[in-house]
Amino acid sequence: MSVSGDLVADALVREYLAKAGLKETLKLLDQEKPRSPDAISNRSTLRKAVGLEKYSAKLKKRHPDEPLPTTLEMLVNYTQAKIKAAEAAAESEEVSPGKAAARKPPSRSAPSSDNSRSHPPLPVEDEPSPPPRPKQGFGFSSDSFQSDSLSRNATRLEPPELRPTTNSFGSRSSELPLARNPVQASQDQMVMEDFDEDFDADFSHPAPTISRQGVSAKGGTQISVGEPLSPDEMKTVKEKLFGTMGAPDSWKQGLFFKENVKGLEYGLVQKQGGPCGVLAAVQAQMLCSLATKAGTTSPKVVDLTRKQYEDALADGIAQALWKASSAGLRSANGAYVVNCSERSTQGMTLDMCLRQSKKTRVKSLEEAQGAVRSCLGVWMEQDGWGLLLFLYSLVLSRGIQNIKGDMDEPNNSLMGAHGYCTQDLVNLIICGSSVTNVFNGINKLDEHTTLKGVPGQSKIGFLSLFEWYQYIEVGSYYKQPDVAVWVVCCESHFTCIFATDSRANENRRPFDLYYYDGLANQDEVIRFTVTRSEHGGHTARAGDTVGSRGKTEGDLTPPLEFVIETRWPGVEVNWNGAEPIL
Repeated sequence: MSVSGDLVADALVREYLAKAGLKETLKLLDQEKPRSPDAISNRSTLRKAVGLEKYSAKLKKRHPDEPLPTTLEMLVNYTQAKIKAAEAAAESEEVSPGKAAARKPPSRSAPSSDNSRSHPPLPVEDEPSPPPRPKQGFGFSSDSFQSDSLSRNATRLEPPELRPTTNSFGSRSSELPLARNPVQASQDQMVMEDFDEDFDADFSHPAPTISRQGVSAKGGTQISVGEPLSPDEMKTVKEKLFGTMGAPDSWKQGLFFKENVKGLEYGLVQKQGGPCGVLAAVQAQMLCSLATKAGTTSPKVVDLTRKQYEDALADGIAQALWKASSAGLRSANGAYVVNCSERSTQGMTLDMCLRQSKKTRVKSLEEAQGAVRSCLGVWMEQDGWGLLLFLYSLVLSRGIQNIKGDMDEPNNSLMGAHGYCTQDLVNLIICGSSVTNVFNGINKLDEHTTLKGVPGQSKIGFLSLFEWYQYIEVGSYYKQPDVAVWVVCCESHFTCIFATDSRANENRRPFDLYYYDGLANQDEVIRFTVTRSEHGGHTARAGDTVGSRGKTEGDLTPPLEFVIETRWPGVEVNWNGAEPIL
């Protein structure tokens, strides 16, 4: 394998900076020296480029728990070992020049003399090869460090014992002793971690280690690690999600929580406009999971640990995948979980990420929960492709043909105009079926036209401003969900409202609703208190015709109040000191 020296040098530096945790320095490097499309982004490729992959695997197998240096440090150690060995050999020559000139290498069976113990002469076939000649800088061939003589004697050479130390960055590394035998030094010093991890891993959310045997489900069952996505799968899923447009930049983000806002620690963050429907639906699944864990019909969102939020996120996502794999289908083949094999996807294009991803098939909800938990380190990376990895998992779990069968227009994509999320995709996440409408069941207009709505009672609800204007109908399956959590579509934006007790679903007023918008940089808890209006609320004022409702558009009433009245007509909404959202 011959790689451009510039690419290898660039990768050596990036790996070293990433290992040191210098994320800001990496950002500056990206600005001043942007990556080329052919940039080396993982350690496995870099190991191969400098000929280290075989021996690093051997050493890692012997010391599986020891952290090892970066490739750059290995190359430096190798060079230093060569220099020391050369100096030692020169000193030996100076001490006894006559003997050194006359000495011949003994045979393998010949015993060593006393004079040879400090620097034992090597058999001819064990003499070290000269340092490899660089090809365009550090672009070594894969055989540069793997000469025939070394390969033949690999079974006799034992890896050195590692001495864990603390480096200047405050993290543990491994100090490799300099071997006096130049051949052993050339092998022992060139070792690196046996992980195919990206150099820009965000160490604030490290990916859980997945063994070669598989990941564990909740009950301890081993789930086999999956297989790579085929080119056809990558193409067809991408087309179903995005049509001919491709994935917008705004859809590149992870599934991560808001920080430093008390009371909103449960909230997922939306970085840019576009994927709000996906994030609001995932948020609703996460809130529903909190309620399920508590054994109630409403979520508890305060006084929880970050791990509890993350577990609820994983369980909610798993629920969405499992529901998609079985909703309304005669036979289910299990769900799929897609994850990149690298620890970070931040510096990748989507195609690069998918080429390094694998799909794992799970055969139960418990297995899905275990598999999703193992992915969270990658999926939660703020600037990575976690959101898209979830969507690829979702589409594969449902199946392209089933998705087409759900939709009123089977050739449409799941992303709409301007990079917005369609109702079909929101429904797929909420109820497991990518139907186009939100009324109950099926509406057959004539013998040629059938419109498809929500197939059955839903755990999670949905409300829409479009219903206030009587453009659509939201059925009872969504208006009265099992859990008091609703995705809200208001002003072409998806958000969430939820209740923390049972009164909202039981129509017992007064009750409180909590509102969360992941895009709005929300910096406070927004709580609505809903009471009965003496004057019949906005419903009585606006009437019940399309024309009369249309007249309310553009007035100074917060649209969310109209949305709330589609579920609870004739109420009054108190914002409890929060600034009303107009």
